[in-house]
Amino acid sequence: MIMKTHFILFILSFFAVNTLWGEEIRFEYDASGNRIKREVITLRSATVKEMPGEEEVDETPQVFTDVLAQSTVNIYPNPTKGLLRVEISGDGENNPVSLQVYDMSGKVLVQESNVVSSTAIDLSDKPAGIYILRLTGDKEKKEWKIIKE
Repeated sequence: MIMKTHFILFILSFFAVNTLWGEEIRFEYDASGNRIKREVITLRSATVKEMPGEEEVDETPQVFTDVLAQSTVNIYPNPTKGLLRVEISGDGENNPVSLQVYDMSGKVLVQESNVVSSTAIDLSDKPAGIYILRLTGDKEKKEWKIIKE
């Protein structure tokens, strides 16, 4: 009987300690969906909670920036809910590029030529998934993964 009481007290104390000293794992992802950070957070008190409505929501779209044939290319938002913007600026702004959007089977969904400064790509009628955006410049070609939510 004493052994059973000690065992029960041990189990109760174990759960009490885990409640007070629990751990939480948080992950951060880049715009392409790749995990860039893993953080283990040790909670020191069972009373640490986020209050509903107090979490901070970042409404600014993440802009992905790259260089293509002496031009700066900005692509945003990624992931997108439908409207994807592609902006081209810099030294190569006067050199038009061609733009294609492919689905994962390789089918061309959107094709534009002579894109010079800014264009909007409407993916709202496409199903959620992963698409490939290809820009072809003077003698250079680059591709980016686009996520449609």
